[in-house]
Amino acid sequence: MSLAPEASETLRVVAHFDGLLTRAPDSMGPCAAPQRPPGP
Repeated sequence: MSLAPEASETLRVVAHFDGLLTRAPDSMGPCAAPQRPPGP
């Protein structure tokens, strides 16, 4: 089926852009990255 390669390619592209969005805050600096809640 020609649908399987297309689906896997779409998932790969989506995962690629999802990874870019996930890494973006880290490249902006510590202020943009989600902070851990302060301990007691």
